Amino acid sequence: MNHQISAGGLVVKDDKLLLVRHDKEGAYDFWVAPGGGVEGSESIFEAAKREVLEETRILVEPCKMAYIEELYNPKDRLIKVWVFCDYLSGTPYVAESETAREYIIEAGWFDKSDLQNLTLFPDVLKNGFWNDLENNFNEVKYLPIRELEFY
Repeated sequence: MNHQISAGGLVVKDDKLLLVRHDKEGAYDFWVAPGGGVEGSESIFEAAKREVLEETRILVEPCKMAYIEELYNPKDRLIKVWVFCDYLSGTPYVAESETAREYIIEAGWFDKSDLQNLTLFPDVLKNGFWNDLENNFNEVKYLPIRELEFY
């Protein structure tokens, strides 16, 4: 079994959350905050910043850990740390050459009501996230282990 550490960036601008869409025809179509595997000796914060920039062209400053999520499938076991980040600059843009292998086709800003009708991971982003944001992520929350539906 492969083990991986992953980081994701939770970025809010004008009360909207930054998301990317993964769409592999005939296999899956879902939204998630930008993120991916930690590389080499980079920190969780460095990885979150890099992943947001790579997947969306948005520049952020990581602030604090918000959630720790456990994920698995038959071949992999992952720990994903979701990091709340301050928006610095940029407009969501998906560079096909850099995101094609992950089937990322779109990125954008979504308000709380927009999220309710999306296939979205992790589930906490639909509701609990907004309360945690309002409370300035006063504690890192554990998200229960979840089987990866798409791999």
